[in-house]
Amino acid sequence: MEHEQIKLKSCYHQIIQAQTTLEESNVIIHQITDTQKEQGQPLHIVVEKLLKALAGKVMLVHFARIERQFLQQACFELYGLVPDFPIIDTLVIAKRQLDKRDISYDPSELRLSKLRHKYQLPEHHGHNALNDAIATAELLLAQVNNKPKAEKIQLKDLIL
Repeated sequence: MEHEQIKLKSCYHQIIQAQTTLEESNVIIHQITDTQKEQGQPLHIVVEKLLKALAGKVMLVHFARIERQFLQQACFELYGLVPDFPIIDTLVIAKRQLDKRDISYDPSELRLSKLRHKYQLPEHHGHNALNDAIATAELLLAQVNNKPKAEKIQLKDLIL
């Protein structure tokens, strides 16, 4: 994203080549088969490309724990260090909004699909990295643009 616009031209989806056999539940959820996985790129190539793409930028995700753990583990395995990635998490933004109301809520309200529905965004085909990334970017735009005009949001307020 740049200037509140999603730059689809720079989007890509990459499958990582792995030696392990996928569990049936993962194949059903993520729609990635063992054959596709075997034809994927080695971890070091995928991570290097991602790190170059992230240089000087802030990562946007929904549920940062998953993305952060994967990237930190991959970087430790490849480079022997664990960098700190600046991240905006649409789940955390939504949770903060719900917490401000000071009433109980169902944690399922924080799911990407439920939050998109709340902001009247269209359904998306989830559990594909590229689709989820675009859906998360759309959600962030909705979250930011749904604030009162007097409540100016700065990038530093969104970064974890």
